[in-house]
Amino acid sequence: MSPPNDLPELTIVHVLTSAGPFAQGDAVSIAFVSPTVARLLPHAARAISPGGGDTALLPETLSARVVVDAGPYAEGDVLTLSFVDPRFARLHALARPDPEPRAPATAPSPFTPEPHPTPARVLTTAGGVRTRLGWSADRARRFVQVCDKLFTIDRLGWYRHAFAMRLLVPDHITCGESTVDATAARHLQTLRTATTETLGRPLVAAFMPNFAVTPEWLDSLDDAAIALPLSSLRETIAPHATQTPFAFETVGDTWTQGAISRSDLEDAPAGSVESLLPLLVANVSKFDAVTEELTAYRKALVELFSQTARSVEAVRLKQMAQPNHVLDDRLWRLVGAIGECFGGLAVA
Repeated sequence: MSPPNDLPELTIVHVLTSAGPFAQGDAVSIAFVSPTVARLLPHAARAISPGGGDTALLPETLSARVVVDAGPYAEGDVLTLSFVDPRFARLHALARPDPEPRAPATAPSPFTPEPHPTPARVLTTAGGVRTRLGWSADRARRFVQVCDKLFTIDRLGWYRHAFAMRLLVPDHITCGESTVDATAARHLQTLRTATTETLGRPLVAAFMPNFAVTPEWLDSLDDAAIALPLSSLRETIAPHATQTPFAFETVGDTWTQGAISRSDLEDAPAGSVESLLPLLVANVSKFDAVTEELTAYRKALVELFSQTARSVEAVRLKQMAQPNHVLDDRLWRLVGAIGECFGGLAVA
């Protein structure tokens, strides 16, 4: 299964020609799902008011140069932005010059990812609840890129990690019984769709001016659309979770796998999305560095979010709007490990 494809891409451009409220040299953040329609956030401290109305007869247009890769746009690409309301624009990229001709390759690149990667490790102990996450070229690139951008929003506090853990929801979950596995897979697919939706809208909002963590913003991040399938998945897999240690055998390098124990499920507060999602993280890889950092990050997520889940809402709102240096350090190390160990995949 491929990674979610409706997560917003985020890039930065420098304005080349002035138009509307944007001046030459301005830096502007652009968020988009479709590469032709985007939301704009200028870095300059000036008011951007809605456009349109009877006076808006023709759209404004400007040119801008990409300085951060995102989606189909590479650093150095020149875009044309067309808008009536300066908060939103249509994007059009100028054609790139043809590259220099290359000699035909004599052998396939060792860094070309398989279209359907084989598991990195296979659980050899029978029974229990197992998870699996495939690292395609797009997923590795997107994980590193999005996490890098999450670190630019100081006001997110702990919720930086509520976003990051949504990027680690597995592709597959099994319990060893075909009927149960089919039910669990159905709940997992619904959960994956919901996590993508609750990742996109709040993340774009977090890049807007004067953003703050509020109860209304939290409702968009942690609503019934994700809580219900997560609760159903927990009920489905709980009777099949064991305490038996799992043994792993290395057979490939493009998947991570994990196991959910009975104590994991018993200890996690049932009503908290943030304390249940980390249990799904598949944390064992062929690469020792990835295993070490995923395991440490999963452990910190489980422990810290479980503690705050038992606090009253006012305490949670205040505490979780502050930076958490333990989680930040764990995630930063994980991003480095993914970038280093899956670097071949990410640039293939």
